[in-house]
Amino acid sequence: MDHIELNLTRKWRSKNFQEVVGQPLAIRILQNSLYLKQFFPVYLFSGQRGCGKTSTARIFAAAVNCARLPEFQVDPRKVALPCLQCESCVAMSKSQHPDFIEIDAASHTGVDNVRNIIDSSSFLPLLSHKKIYLIDEAHMLSKAAFNAFLKILEEPPASVIFILATTDMQKILETVKSRCFQIFFDPVEHQVIQDHLEKLCIAENIQFDEQGLSVIARQADGSVRDAINLLEQVRFATKKVSKEAVLSILGHIDESTLLQLFEKILTCNVQDLLQFCSSLEKYEISVEYIWAQLIELVYDAILIKYQVQPRQFTDLSAGHILFIEKSDLGMLTALFEMLCSQEQYLAKTTKKLRFLEMMLLVHISQESPQGTKKKNKSFVSGNEQKHQSDEQVITPENQWQQFISHTKVFDDLVLVTMFHDAKFIEFDATSNLLTVSFLKKFTIFKDRLEQEKKVWHVVLQNVFGHQVQCNFTFEHVSENIKPVAVQDRSVRIESTPPSSSLTPSRSVGNKLDISDTNRWQLANELIQHFDGIITEISGNMYE
Repeated sequence: MDHIELNLTRKWRSKNFQEVVGQPLAIRILQNSLYLKQFFPVYLFSGQRGCGKTSTARIFAAAVNCARLPEFQVDPRKVALPCLQCESCVAMSKSQHPDFIEIDAASHTGVDNVRNIIDSSSFLPLLSHKKIYLIDEAHMLSKAAFNAFLKILEEPPASVIFILATTDMQKILETVKSRCFQIFFDPVEHQVIQDHLEKLCIAENIQFDEQGLSVIARQADGSVRDAINLLEQVRFATKKVSKEAVLSILGHIDESTLLQLFEKILTCNVQDLLQFCSSLEKYEISVEYIWAQLIELVYDAILIKYQVQPRQFTDLSAGHILFIEKSDLGMLTALFEMLCSQEQYLAKTTKKLRFLEMMLLVHISQESPQGTKKKNKSFVSGNEQKHQSDEQVITPENQWQQFISHTKVFDDLVLVTMFHDAKFIEFDATSNLLTVSFLKKFTIFKDRLEQEKKVWHVVLQNVFGHQVQCNFTFEHVSENIKPVAVQDRSVRIESTPPSSSLTPSRSVGNKLDISDTNRWQLANELIQHFDGIITEISGNMYE
């Protein structure tokens, strides 16, 4: 029979503990368990896809039944487990071991399948001293199957070890978790995956460059298997695994193209933006990837504005960093908010590129009312800034109105009303002191204004700068409401007959005694700010 050529994922599957990639803690725990010869009846391996759970479970099963286990327990530095040479290890490598049973829980979810496991586990091992059951994708078992499993998981036969592997720990019943020794498999780090891919390419004579492998490692998102599968796709598509080839296979744009799009958005250049998006139609690109990368780029730009090291775009040129530092923070936060809030709708539409264009146009139209070719003052320098200074002047009053427009999204209607009715006094650019006068009647909400400072102060900083300080007074009187004399109003309250809309069952009684401030705390606070008296009303006040 001809030799079957395996794909890279199967060919490079780990065969011993030393070959497992990026899981040092999990491997150390299992090796110490072997060294001390202390085995738990039930193990639970959890982690994301492609991080080595199933491979590690097979290696551990082979090591438990390896003939050289006693030698390993004497001197673990001289013996590697599994040895891959004894009868048990050879049977494991050929997937023919009678005492190793691997079950896919995704296709064996019922109670009857679990009962078959329970019945077969009562038999002694045939070849080795331990019978090992590996239940992969254990979270797919039904609740009834889990309940049928509980007794044998708590008190399994002495010759049996169960290993449960899952990618969704939340679906495992708590009663099952409490019976297991849990081992967590972390997502593999980007650099570890890249080093592993480089080793693989050298062994397989695959031409590559480090930037191409770096893109693959980042796209794998912690999964070694996904990284190898993507490497094999690129391998069959091109002669060399380069950054351009990987981006072409994935349908992604490179970093420079993304930065061009980012600049066109911030400069509010609608014509260039539309032409740029039109040029993207020539290629098979992933709009979801562009959207996700824009979110990350805007986020990193905000970090740069706060003098914090960016998370993903760490290799930005000095020119791009200078451009970001000159950009408006309020526009960056608004763009970030738009991208995050509209992402769910991107997944629902079939015209994804059109949706991206329209969302960016809506964003630009909100930031730039004039529409096309308006340059933000932050991006103009030298003679051009001097030339446009007469056409575009930003006054403190305009900034305050901009702040008022942003407050409309607040959930607290009291805050919205307070700021909307407030009177702008002045803004001292030297001391960054903003003076505003609220309506006098809102004095009772002074504490509430301070409690909600984290909500409105961020918006205020985006408009007036991060050094802005506030001087709020409560002396403003609304011009639309004429004050009423106290004596006249008291006469009306006492002498005016009940309205015809009130039913006879409702009557106004005598003045209430609110001298007890502990009992009538709110009433006393109202009297301090509003003239009048408080009387008792009997009957149904809602009629």
